[in-house]
Amino acid sequence: MLPYRFDKLGYQTPTTSPNQKLEAPRSPKRYHDDIDAHGIETADRSLAERICRVSLDSADSSPTSREQLGGKGMFLQRMVEAGLPVPPFKCATTEIVNALEQHPFDTVRLARYLPKISAELKAKTSLAGIKQYLQALPPSQQAKRDNLLAGLTQFVASDDFYKQVKDSQAARDIRALRAQLGEPSTPVIVRSSGINEDNYGDAQAGKYLSEVQGVDDVLRTCLNVMASSYRPEVCAGGAPQPMALILQQCIDCQYGGVAMSYQSLQDDTIRVEYTSGQPKGAVAGQYGITPHRIDIARKEGADDPQYFPGTVSSHFILRKNSTNNGYTETEIGDVGAQSDGDRQRLTDDQIVSLMQMVRMLEDLLGCPVDIEFGIDHLGQVFLLQVRPITRLSGGMDFAMPPPAPEETLASGI
Repeated sequence: MLPYRFDKLGYQTPTTSPNQKLEAPRSPKRYHDDIDAHGIETADRSLAERICRVSLDSADSSPTSREQLGGKGMFLQRMVEAGLPVPPFKCATTEIVNALEQHPFDTVRLARYLPKISAELKAKTSLAGIKQYLQALPPSQQAKRDNLLAGLTQFVASDDFYKQVKDSQAARDIRALRAQLGEPSTPVIVRSSGINEDNYGDAQAGKYLSEVQGVDDVLRTCLNVMASSYRPEVCAGGAPQPMALILQQCIDCQYGGVAMSYQSLQDDTIRVEYTSGQPKGAVAGQYGITPHRIDIARKEGADDPQYFPGTVSSHFILRKNSTNNGYTETEIGDVGAQSDGDRQRLTDDQIVSLMQMVRMLEDLLGCPVDIEFGIDHLGQVFLLQVRPITRLSGGMDFAMPPPAPEETLASGI
């Protein structure tokens, strides 16, 4: 068990790294300070003018806010601040994505995707204008809305839309972010980051697309991911929600998977599910794969982690394309995978690292968590994303009583 300390927010942070390569502790942040949000000492302000600092979940123009980074981006930023091992990433903020949606294009470009609506629009329109059109439709026209969204999904991912926005300032901004992540030969994955995605209680969490950059221009990959937010099944009867895009170095994984810190309110077990290769095989819940599983009991004196070999008939590897600088996550078959299962056990150190990271993230977010992880070919564990778990079987309430803080969090009259 790692020794813990409390920062000014009351979050627990290990004083010893959960992974030998973790070094930087989370910088302390406070809800209230002697310096207000404008950098002026509160003692020099009247009571009416004093401002408390706000939490990272609050709406503001800070680049750490959910409104700018989306849910996934905000949680990635929190993990970085906590010193956890996260692959380098850049965020195309909601402002950049909104600029793509505001970019005007000829309505005639829509004809092959939305033949019935193009005649109702002006000669010049934008995705933002079409979203307003969708929001104005009454509930009785749900079928029409769904058909329009399906057509827009195809349009946003199409060469027609790419040609309209490829020379825009937003496109240049996205390429500049990509350049900061390494040479063109460096594999990069683009992840969705909707402002309501991975949110507390969000039923649509995880239904947007993540895609490895498979072509020279990362903008095309970004548009494919962006298009996934237009699908009717994720729009909840309305228009697409604002989103950011995460551009992140893609780890060539020896193993990848997910870990959930609780299975139910009565089951005090961390569950790890993984396969060889990229996490996609375990994360997608498709392809007929039953991942390998490790159950880790939290109780003092509990038995060692229990390992259950899966039936991994195939897995995904990161493969460089022969025609360009892109990569693909290629599915390959595993002949005799069941008999190989025992040879695909994680090491004790890797299991301990995952357990400690999960507990640290629970303390950071104040609730059960669901993480995606990758282990590279050197055995290093990386956290790829995290989201809160807000629905557990066995009851309606979940509470993590914090130990007594080591220092006073607030005092006054």
